[in-house]
Amino acid sequence: MNSAFALFEIIIPRTSTPPFLHLTCIIFILALYLSLAYLTHATQGFYTYSFLDPNKGRGRVVAYVFGILAASIVIFLVVWCLVWVRKWLTEKILGKGETYRGRAAGDDGEALSETK
Repeated sequence: MNSAFALFEIIIPRTSTPPFLHLTCIIFILALYLSLAYLTHATQGFYTYSFLDPNKGRGRVVAYVFGILAASIVIFLVVWCLVWVRKWLTEKILGKGETYRGRAAGDDGEALSETK
């Protein structure tokens, strides 16, 4: 269901592309998650994921960490591009960019009605 919700959030809503600053937040959260896995080993004595065990090869652990980093960057860029293409198709090609009129601060709704 998570994948379906994520795909829905990319295709359906009228959101803008995420700022690239979000990528640094994603990387920071992944680093915290990785450190939590090693904290679990330090306190409980086991690795939550066997591929994080440095006894099986430090090079493999480094490769996994950088592989996860690269995958997260690629996924962020793919999502960014999909949102950009959706906005381009709906707003530029189909001309639906001007049909949405949200309420701005201080707007009393007069822009939505033709009669006064």
